[in-house]
Amino acid sequence: MSESFVDAEHVLRRVLNPLRSAALGSLLYAAPFVLLKRSTLSSATLKSAAAFGVFAGVFRAIRNVLDDLRAGSPRDSIVEVLNEYSAGISGFIAAFALVATDNSFASSLFVIWCFLKSMSPLVLPSIKSAPWMPLAITTLATTIALPAGYRKAELHHPSYSTFLHSWVHAAGVKLEHWNKVLPGKSLSHRVHPDMSLARFMVTRIFTSTFIMSCKLYAPLYVLWSLPKFPHFDVASTTVNFSRSVLFLASYVSCLWAGILIASLIRPGRNLYGAGMYSWLWIPSLCVLFERPRRQLDLGIYIMAHAVNSIYRGLKLRGDLRPNTFVGALLLGCSAAATFHSWRTSPKSMKVVRMLFGPSDLEREKEQKCSSLERDEVGGVERAGRKGKERQAS
Repeated sequence: MSESFVDAEHVLRRVLNPLRSAALGSLLYAAPFVLLKRSTLSSATLKSAAAFGVFAGVFRAIRNVLDDLRAGSPRDSIVEVLNEYSAGISGFIAAFALVATDNSFASSLFVIWCFLKSMSPLVLPSIKSAPWMPLAITTLATTIALPAGYRKAELHHPSYSTFLHSWVHAAGVKLEHWNKVLPGKSLSHRVHPDMSLARFMVTRIFTSTFIMSCKLYAPLYVLWSLPKFPHFDVASTTVNFSRSVLFLASYVSCLWAGILIASLIRPGRNLYGAGMYSWLWIPSLCVLFERPRRQLDLGIYIMAHAVNSIYRGLKLRGDLRPNTFVGALLLGCSAAATFHSWRTSPKSMKVVRMLFGPSDLEREKEQKCSSLERDEVGGVERAGRKGKERQAS
């Protein structure tokens, strides 16, 4: 009776955990869109939220199946393989389920970002001996992404182009004045004709970039802090928020200043020529305001846009054609590498643990703790029985 009850409880847990992960994944995906855009969810967003829920649910289900195979396998070689690669295999299969539900996840930008992000565990050990590496990645990415997008907007992902244009609109500048230089005139002649460059930077650029940065990071930090509530560190979160705002505001302000000054030096000429590469390293220095780990994340983010601009340029020339299966395959490899690295995580974030379960290392610790607790309980029960036997004798 007790064994059948345990088996039923095991099966029920195996069914409910993937369903719970799927529901939670969909909710967590949709929440930022509601907070950031403050509007109703579009059908595309709902479809993507459902797809991410499928990804989380399939990962949990496949991992459960592999765990059961590992427990019931009589061969040590199979057990060893499943011990090592069960998380990676689950991530690989879940990525295909993600793309099958919503093929927008096979877009070039998302696939490139996931692939670069999955390589970060290989880079992290090198940062200790080479702390300049995140700055080098950010500098290289900026020198590729900015000239490409300024010269030809279609080289960037449409959403990223809209994001870049929002900084222009926030400064009260018309987009057509920003992109076109009149013959023999500097860009300042159209962008700020009634004020000096210094006054324009102080009253319009610094103010608008600071406000935009606060609006962007405030909801993100709220979302990052919710899983830690009520035990998150308010002082640390405030400092990190300030560093993020300072980075983004100074980064965009330096780009504004660089382009406007370059236009004053070479009036009427194209701003995306070779001279642009002589100063693009300066805005990249602003990444040093961020925490070391965040520096690498930002470098990877900008590098993803840089690589994507190269890909889109080759696609526009007809040298490459998009392929959903190839995108799903790269996404699957990225997910496999990411979850294979995660399996040895000593302490997962609460959200990650709720979505995908404990890492293998966490699970081993829990099993050891539970076995120790059972041994302690068993020892107490045995001591109690012996005490009763003595009293009876």
